[in-house]
Amino acid sequence: MIAPTSSSPSNPLLFERSTGPFDLSLWRNPSSEYRGAPFWSWNNKLRPEQLLRQLDFMQEMGMGGAHMHPRTGLDTPYMGEEYMGIMKTILERCKEKGMLACLYDEDRWPSGAAGGMISKINPDFRQMHLLVSVYPYGELPEHLKPKQVSKGASERSENGVLLARYDVVVSPSGLASYRRLAEDDTSTPQGTIWYFYAEYQPPAPWWNFGTYVDTLNPKALELFLKITHEKYASAFGADFGKTIPSIFTDEPQFTAKEYLPDSTAVKDLFFPWTPDLPETFQAKYGKDILDTLPEIIWDTGDDTTPSTPSNPSLARYQFHDHVCDRFVEAFVDQIADWCREKGINLTGHMNGEPRLQTQTAYLGDAMRCYRNFDLPGIDMLCDEKEYNTAKQASSVARQNGVRGLMSELYGVTNWTFDFKGHKGQGDWQAALGVTFRVPHLFPVSMAGEAKRDYPAAIGYQSPWTTEYSYLETHFARVNVALTRGRPVTRVAVIHPVESFWLSWGPADRNGSEQVWREKAFADLSEWLLHGLVDFDFVSESLFEGQTRLEDITEKTLPVGQCRYEAVIVANLRTIRSSTLNRLNKFAENGGKVIVTGGVPSLVDVKPARIDLPSNAKQVPFTPWDILSAIDDQRDIKITSDGHATHSLMYQMREDGGDRFLFICDTERYDPIDTVVRVRGKWDVTVLDTLAGNEWIVQSKVDNDGIGDAWTSLDWTFYASTSLLVRLQPREDGSGAERVKGEKRASYQDDYNEQSRCFVKGVTLDEPNVLLLDQAQWRLEGEGEEDWQPRMEVLHIDNIIRGKLGLPLKKDAFPQPWNATPEQRRPKTTLHLRFTFESDVDLPTSQLAVENTEGTVVRLDGKEVSRDKVGWFTDEDIPVITLGPISRGKHTLDLAIAFGLTTAVERIYVLGDFGVNLYGDRGVLTTLDKSRITWGDFTRQGLPFYVGNITYHAAFTLREPSAVVLQTYQFAGPAVTATFNSKKYHLSLPPHVADLGELPAGTHNVDFKLFGNRENAFGALHMPPGETNWWGPNAWRGDQNYWMDEYDVKPMGITIAPAVQVPGKRTYGVPMRRRH
Repeated sequence: MIAPTSSSPSNPLLFERSTGPFDLSLWRNPSSEYRGAPFWSWNNKLRPEQLLRQLDFMQEMGMGGAHMHPRTGLDTPYMGEEYMGIMKTILERCKEKGMLACLYDEDRWPSGAAGGMISKINPDFRQMHLLVSVYPYGELPEHLKPKQVSKGASERSENGVLLARYDVVVSPSGLASYRRLAEDDTSTPQGTIWYFYAEYQPPAPWWNFGTYVDTLNPKALELFLKITHEKYASAFGADFGKTIPSIFTDEPQFTAKEYLPDSTAVKDLFFPWTPDLPETFQAKYGKDILDTLPEIIWDTGDDTTPSTPSNPSLARYQFHDHVCDRFVEAFVDQIADWCREKGINLTGHMNGEPRLQTQTAYLGDAMRCYRNFDLPGIDMLCDEKEYNTAKQASSVARQNGVRGLMSELYGVTNWTFDFKGHKGQGDWQAALGVTFRVPHLFPVSMAGEAKRDYPAAIGYQSPWTTEYSYLETHFARVNVALTRGRPVTRVAVIHPVESFWLSWGPADRNGSEQVWREKAFADLSEWLLHGLVDFDFVSESLFEGQTRLEDITEKTLPVGQCRYEAVIVANLRTIRSSTLNRLNKFAENGGKVIVTGGVPSLVDVKPARIDLPSNAKQVPFTPWDILSAIDDQRDIKITSDGHATHSLMYQMREDGGDRFLFICDTERYDPIDTVVRVRGKWDVTVLDTLAGNEWIVQSKVDNDGIGDAWTSLDWTFYASTSLLVRLQPREDGSGAERVKGEKRASYQDDYNEQSRCFVKGVTLDEPNVLLLDQAQWRLEGEGEEDWQPRMEVLHIDNIIRGKLGLPLKKDAFPQPWNATPEQRRPKTTLHLRFTFESDVDLPTSQLAVENTEGTVVRLDGKEVSRDKVGWFTDEDIPVITLGPISRGKHTLDLAIAFGLTTAVERIYVLGDFGVNLYGDRGVLTTLDKSRITWGDFTRQGLPFYVGNITYHAAFTLREPSAVVLQTYQFAGPAVTATFNSKKYHLSLPPHVADLGELPAGTHNVDFKLFGNRENAFGALHMPPGETNWWGPNAWRGDQNYWMDEYDVKPMGITIAPAVQVPGKRTYGVPMRRRH
C-alpha cells in the first residue's frame, strides 16, 4: 500500500516531507509525490469505468498519480462538457486513493494551440514565420511547391506581406554584401534579389486543420490560457496545489530557424516572426531590424575585410536574443505567472533542449526558458544519454531553490525495452536531479493508431507491468533521499549557447564550427560527470539577475540559491560584460576561474582584449587538464584497480550534518569492482532501495597526506546498478582510521557454480498467436478478378485513403473528436483476404480483430459470429470464436466498412497450437509444451507469442549448502523466480536469488519470463539496425526501411539458470570487467 500524500496544505511537489528529520518509514514506503505519474494517453472514446480500472492498476504498479494527456485517437470532444465531467470523476477517485491528478495543457503537443482552436477563433493568432526566398509570390516553380506536411513544419503559404527585398551579392569565399531595396527600386541587381515575407503557417492535419499558435504573441497565449487553464481553474481550482499539484506544458517552441547548406544555395528558408517584432526590436536595440535582416542568413563582409571570428554580426546575435526573449515572455513567463496566482505548479519541458543547434533553432536558449518553471523538466527519448539536457534544467532548478526536476522518460524505446534499461535510464537521471518521473506512456487503448504511439506501453497491456512496483518503489526511495537538504555542487560552467548563435549561418562557412562547438559542449559535461565532479551551468541571460555584484564578497560565487568555488569558462567566443564583471570580482576575492579552449575574443559581441585576473588559470581543453584544475573541489573519488572509473556519476545532498550520496553505473553490461572514497569522516549506511532495508557497510577512514580525511569502502557496481548511502559524522575521534561496518559476500567472487537448473515443464499465460498482416484486397463493387496482390495492411489502408481523398495515416493525423457525423460515415467497403496453412487439425481457435461492429469475418467462406468472448492484450482488441481449423490451406475474409476513422490493423489467430515461421508466412502446427526448454522460445513454436512463460524447473544439491540462483542470460523485459512460495526478482544485474541454506536433494523452482508485445505488435517489417525511432512511420516503411519477412526478436531464458554455492571458481577464465 502506497502512503497517501501529505495532509499539509502545501503543494505535494514542493516535497515538504523532505524538510523534516529523515523518516525511515517514509523512505521504505514513499508517498505519492515521490512516485511516478505517467502520461496517461487519453486516446479513444473515453469510458469512465475503463479509466477508473486503469487508475487502480497504476497504483498497483507503484505509481503515485497520472497526467491526463490527450493523444492521437481521442474521440471525446476536447475540453467539452463530457470531457470535463470525466476529468471530475478521475479527480474524485484520485482524492480517495491519495494519488496525484496532474493536468496537461494541450490536445497532443506542442502546447499552445488548444488542438487548433486558437487559430480558428482568431486567425491573427496563427503561427507566423519569416519566409526568405528568391521567388516572389506567384512565381514559385511547380516542382518546388510544397506538399502539405502533416505535423505543421514550416511551409510556404503565400498568404502574407512583403517586408523587404534585398540585393545580395555572395563572393567566391561565401561572404555576402547586401543592400535593402526601396519599394520603387527597379535598378538592375548586382547579385540576387531575395524576398523576405511575413506569412501565416497553412493549416495542417495535426492541428485538426488549424495551425500552431504564434508563441511570440502574448495576446495569443492569453487566449490559450482562457480556453484551457481558466476552464480547468473554474472546474477544479479548489484542488489546485493539492490533489492537482501541477499542469504540464509540452514542447512549446517557435518556428524553427533554418540556415543555408551553402552560401550560394537557393532555397526557401524559414525563421520565427510576429507582427510587432520590428517595433519591439527597435525599442530594445534602437535600430530597424529590416536594415540588417540578411545577416541572420549570410556571413557578411567582403574579401578585403572578411568576416572573421573577431568580426561577427551583432545583428545576428540580437535577432536570436530578442526572439528568445519574446518567446519566453509571451509563453513561459505569462503562463507561470498565471499558475502562481492560481496556486498550481508549472512543469513540463521545452522542444529542442538537447543540443546547442536544436535549442538555437526552436528556443534560442533553453535555460532562459526554465527561469519561471516551478518544476523545470526534460524529455528523454530513444534511451539517449543527454546529460546536458538534464544539467541545463537541473541547474536552473537548483539556482531557484527547487527540490528536483521533472522528466518525461522512456518514450520511443520500443516494446523491447527491459527492466535493466528502465533502471539504467532512471538512475542516471536521478543522479542529475530528476525527482518527478513521468513515464511515457500508459495508453487507455491500443486500438488503431494508438499502438504505434511511440511505444512501449507502460500499462496493463504490457505483461511485465504487474512487476513494475519493484522498480518504481526503488526510484521513489531514491527521491525521498535526493529531495532532502541541498545539493553539494562546487563547480559552475558558463553555458556556451550565445557563442553558438554567432555560427548560425551557411553550413559551408559555419558547419565545422557548429560541429566542433556541439562536441565540445557534450565532451565537457561528460568529462566532469564521469570524472565525478558535479557542476551546474550558469546562463549568461540569467546570471545578472541571480547575482548582484555587491553580493560577491567571498571565495564562493553566489548564483541564486547556489554557491560555487570554481567557475569554468570553456570555448566561449563571446562573453557578456555583465558575466565578465562578476567573474572578475569573484577572482579578486580569491575565487577560482578556469579558462579553457581559449580566451573569449568578444565582449557583448564586440572585439575586445580580455586580460584575465592574475589568479585565473588558463588550461588546455582536455579532460586531464580540466579535472586536475578543479581537483580541490572534488568530494568523491572512485577507482577500479587504482584507475579512475569512467562510467559512474553521482549526486550528493547536504542535510544538516548528514549527507546522502547516490552513485549510479551508466553502463548496461559488465560489473566493475571499485573503491569509493568520500571526503570527510563518515559512518556509511547503505539504503537498499530495491529491498527497502538498510545496513552499515564496512568502511574505513584515512588521510590523503595533505590534511584531508577520506572515508573509503569497497563496492561492486553490476551494470545498471546504483548505490544510495547515508553519511553520518563518525564519532570515533582519534580512532577514525578504524574499520567499521559489515562486509557482504560477492556473488561473483565468493560463489562457484555447482550445476544448472533443468526444465520439467512450462506454462503459457496466454494463447499462442499466428500473426496475419499481409492480405489481398479489393473494394466493394469490384469482382473476384480485381483482387490486388498480397500487401501489408497498413500500406493497404493508406492506398485506400488516397483513392478516397482521405488524410493519410502517417506520423500525424487529425483527431477523431473533431470529425462530424457526415465525415465519419463509411465511404466504401474494403475486402481483405488473408491466407494461412495448418499442418494439424485444431478443435477450436479464436480470432483477435479490431472494430468487430463494422467488420464481417468469414473463415473459408462461412461467416463467423462477431460476439465478443474476450480481448487480446487490450480491452479494445476484441476476441471472437473462430472455430475448428482443419489441416490444409484456409482463407480469412474481412469486409470492413471503411471511412475517415477506420483502422485497418493486423489480425491474430489465437489457440493451443505451434507456429513454424517460413520467411513471411507462419504455418500452424502442434505445440508440444513438454519439449519447450531453455533457449529462444520463438524458435520452439512460439515466434509471435507475446505473453509470459513460466518454466517449472528443478535443481539438485549434492550436499547441504547456501544456494544462489543466477540467470546468466535471458531475452525479455523481466524475470522472477518463485521458491518455497517466495518471489525473487532476477531482472537486474547480478540477476541472483539468494535462497539461503538448503538441504541436499532436489528442489523445485519456477522461473517466470515476462513477455513484451514486440513480436505481435512491433515494427516487425523494419530491417534490423535501420532505426531507433519507433514512431508511427516505423510501421510503414519502404525501400531499405521495409522487408516482407518478420524480424522476430529472441525471447526466453536463453541459458539454463546456474546453481551457485560458496566457493571459488575452478577454472581461471577471467570475467570481462571494466577498468
